[in-house]
Amino acid sequence: MGFNGIIFTTGMMAETTERRDLAGAQILALRGPLTAERIGVTAPLGDLGLLCSLFKPTEPKRYDVGWIPHYVHHADQHPGYKIDIRGGIEHVLREASKCERIVSNSLHGIILADALGIENKWIRSGRVLGKGFKFRDYAAALGEDIKPDVWRMGDQERIGEIAGSLKEIIGLI
Repeated sequence: MGFNGIIFTTGMMAETTERRDLAGAQILALRGPLTAERIGVTAPLGDLGLLCSLFKPTEPKRYDVGWIPHYVHHADQHPGYKIDIRGGIEHVLREASKCERIVSNSLHGIILADALGIENKWIRSGRVLGKGFKFRDYAAALGEDIKPDVWRMGDQERIGEIAGSLKEIIGLI
């Protein structure tokens, strides 16, 4: 039996993730083109997390580097200001906006930094599933290639276009 619900800005976890029967699904948007290719569809691309730009706090910068860990790493230490991901959306948005740069082994940490216009660096982790597929999928939606341990700034013009498209899809415009 296949999935027959709504798919919106999600993607495959890994290149080897088993494909489900999606013939009955309504696909509104996918995270990136690698997922679209894997499931054989054409759809708008992007991650819903880019809409965090709508709620961008205007906090003064206080930290050179912020650390947004994947939940499997929430107890780990890392150089830089650690943002407690368990503190709720408003807390994470506010604390991330106080950082000049963000490092993260969480895709949503990278997406948040992009949405806030903050330079960021993906730290690869063997404890995060997918061997980087979801990071590459997301970056490909921006027309970029992402590499671990390399500082980058997501293309703000492209991010704005994607956010606008996603807002239209969900009726925020």
